[in-house]
Amino acid sequence: MDKNEIQATILFFAKARELVGCKECKLSIQKKLSFTDLFDKIVNTYELESIRNQLILAVNDEFVIPNSILVLSENDKIAVIPPLSGGLIMETLKNFVKLQQEELNIAEIMELVTFPNCGAISNFIGITRDNFENKKVIKLEYEAYESMALKEMTNICNKIRSQWDVEGIAIYHRIGEVPISKASVVIAVSSSHRKESLRAVEYAINMLKASVPIWKKEIYEIGEPQWKQNKECKWMNNINYYRLKFENVAKSTVVKVEEAQMASDINEKESNEDVIDPNLVQIQANSEELNRRIKSFISRKRQHVNTVNVQEFCRHSEENDNKNSCARVDAILIRRKDSRSHIKVHRVLNEWGPQTIDQSILRKSITNNTNFNVSGSFPILDDRISDTERMIGINKPVPKDIYERLKNIEDRILYIESISPEYKDFWM
Repeated sequence: MDKNEIQATILFFAKARELVGCKECKLSIQKKLSFTDLFDKIVNTYELESIRNQLILAVNDEFVIPNSILVLSENDKIAVIPPLSGGLIMETLKNFVKLQQEELNIAEIMELVTFPNCGAISNFIGITRDNFENKKVIKLEYEAYESMALKEMTNICNKIRSQWDVEGIAIYHRIGEVPISKASVVIAVSSSHRKESLRAVEYAINMLKASVPIWKKEIYEIGEPQWKQNKECKWMNNINYYRLKFENVAKSTVVKVEEAQMASDINEKESNEDVIDPNLVQIQANSEELNRRIKSFISRKRQHVNTVNVQEFCRHSEENDNKNSCARVDAILIRRKDSRSHIKVHRVLNEWGPQTIDQSILRKSITNNTNFNVSGSFPILDDRISDTERMIGINKPVPKDIYERLKNIEDRILYIESISPEYKDFWM
C-alpha cells in the first residue's frame, strides 16, 4: 500500500447499510483528498449510485462540508448518512439526552425537567400511527449513529439555551422496534413562563428531524418496508442544503451568540488593560519624535557603511548614480593612467627622510662613525639587543663589543633550535 494511503473505516446506516450488506467496511483511500473524491470513491466502490443524491458524509461525528479538503488518519470513521428520519444518557447543565431501546416512560422524563422555580413544562410526544397513504403500518424500526446523534442532540440543547430562558431540557428517542401507539420520541422543556418552553419545544423537534442522524423504517402489513425521509431533511435534492438549513434555523441563535460574544470581548478587553506607572517608561516621546530618531539612526549607519566600503574595481560615475549596484566591486577591469597594475597605487611624497638627504653627506657620516663603539653611539640599539638576550635566556655578563653580543645571540638560537626544532618556524 502507498505510504500516502490509509485504511479508513466506513460506516453505513439504514438504506445504505441494506444496499452494501454490512454495517462497517474498510476502504483504502488517500490521506489527503477532497470531499468530492471521497464521495465518488465510496459511491462507486459500494455501488450506491441509486441513492447517490440522497447521501451526505460525516467524519468522526461531524458533518463534512461539500467542496472541503479532508486530511484523514487510520483512526477516523467515515459515516455514510442517508436522509434522516428523525444507550447512553448525558446530563450537563440540566440537559437530559438519551437513546434507548426500552419503552419511553413519559412520566419519568417529565419529572427530570420539573424544578420548583418553573411555572410551565411544554412537551412533544411522537407516537407510531397505524397507517400511511392507505397502507397499514404494523411497527416502526429506528436506527441511529449513536455517538453522533447524542452529540447533535446536546448541540440542540445548547442552542435552545442561547435563545430562550429555560430550566430543564430532555430529549429522549427510542431506537429499534416501536409498536403502534407507542412513543418514539419525547421532548420536554421547563421554564418560568410558557412562552419560552413552547418555542423551545417546537425548535427542538424541527432541529431533531433536520440534523440528528436517526433513520425510520416503516414496516407494512402488505408490501415492502420503506425507509422514510423527513421533509426537513432536503439534502437529497441539494447536497449543500443541509448547511443552509442549519444556518437559517439557527439565524436568531447566531445573532444572539455574536452579541453575547462581543459584550464578552469588550469586558475582557477592559479587564486586560494593565495600568503602567509612567515612571517605569524609559523613552517618553511621541510618534513623530520616534520616527525622527529612527530615520537619523538609519542615516548615520548608512554614512558609516559608505565610509568603510573600499571600492577598488568599481566603474561608477557621478553622473549615473545606480543605487542598486554593488557596494564594493563591479568586477570590471578599469585601465588607469600610467599604471601597470589592476590595483590603485597611492604614492606619498616625504618632505623629510633618508631619501631627501644628500648621499655624499650620508656616506661621509657613516665613514666617520666606524671607529666609534656602535653600541655607545646608538643607545636604542643597545636596549634592543639587551631585550633579545633576556628573552632567549642569556643572563650572564655580556661583552661590550656589539658583534660579539650578536654572535652569542646567534649561538643561543642555534642551540634552542637543536633541542626544540618545532620552534624553528616560530623564529623564522
